Amino acid sequence: MTIAALLMILTPLYAQIGHYLPEKAGAWKPANRFGNDNCIVLAEKTAYLANMISVAEWIHRNNEVVAKPVGFDAKVAFTQPCSQVVNNSAYKGYGYQGEFHIHFQLFFINSETGEEDVWENYCPNIGIGINNPIRDISNQYDETGFQSGDPSQFKQPLEKALENLRRYYNASPVDKELAPGVRMYANGHILVFNPARPEYWIPVTVKEVMEAKLAYYKVKKEIDEIKNSKALQEWAKLGFVPGNMVRVSVYDMIKKEYDSFTPEELNSQAYYKGGDESVSGISARDEGWPVMRFNPECWDRTLSPSAVQFVSMSYKTRSEYELEDFPKNNNDAYDYVGLFVNAMPVERMGELIKKR
Repeated sequence: MTIAALLMILTPLYAQIGHYLPEKAGAWKPANRFGNDNCIVLAEKTAYLANMISVAEWIHRNNEVVAKPVGFDAKVAFTQPCSQVVNNSAYKGYGYQGEFHIHFQLFFINSETGEEDVWENYCPNIGIGINNPIRDISNQYDETGFQSGDPSQFKQPLEKALENLRRYYNASPVDKELAPGVRMYANGHILVFNPARPEYWIPVTVKEVMEAKLAYYKVKKEIDEIKNSKALQEWAKLGFVPGNMVRVSVYDMIKKEYDSFTPEELNSQAYYKGGDESVSGISARDEGWPVMRFNPECWDRTLSPSAVQFVSMSYKTRSEYELEDFPKNNNDAYDYVGLFVNAMPVERMGELIKKR
């Protein structure tokens, strides 16, 4: 939904709000079912939903903001996983993935009716991910796949090179370890995991990720050269002779960068930092985001795929000033998401992870 469309929906609502009711007692309202009934039915769908509900109820018991909601109803909506994580070489996942959102449905006096009302749609909310270990803390390497009109002989080489490239991720740097198995990242997310399992990230060398990029862009260069040659022939038939068509390919630029690395740098941990310094963004300097591969051995396959092995959420705490200032710019409504985050007992969230 576009911002303009959202504003069109919210504007009538704001016009109806006389004032909020921050002292009105609310309720915890879990849906206790998946919201999308059109997804693929999983053999362990019931068990997985029960495990998600268990995580939600732990939060309900241990976070004072939703333990006894005041000023809002806490609607909890669960997202049904549409399929098991695909065991491809890029991810090699195991557990079922999903999430639930806690919606803070604010109470207010409807200025049009003079009666109490509740903000049911587009309300403040926060998501809790289940078995999504790297979604919120990384960016996967990805590029354009085979297109219609590309020479058919390059389909398999391009797909193979792209599949290899997708094994790599730019991962947010670790900010701090909040507790054993509770890790906070610099981009404001926390990940809860079993610290007894192997690490979910495998560091990548400059050589490894650069060669993956070169393999992909080499095929792309060959495709582009053939397509450009055909285009020139078609233009020639029309009597059109273009000017200088010499262009440096991405492959050539990355190859130049690769050749500039020393042997020591090639064997060093790779980091990505965007900017104008290079096309690849890769360096051996400890700056930016480290380049990683996902480690499938982090999954405990002796457990059911429905078991909770990872829990993740945005964890951007608010200062006292921010919480006090929020109502001034939000029609006197409290920052319930901020209050919820501040009240989350993150040091104890390891209790949520299923272990043998």
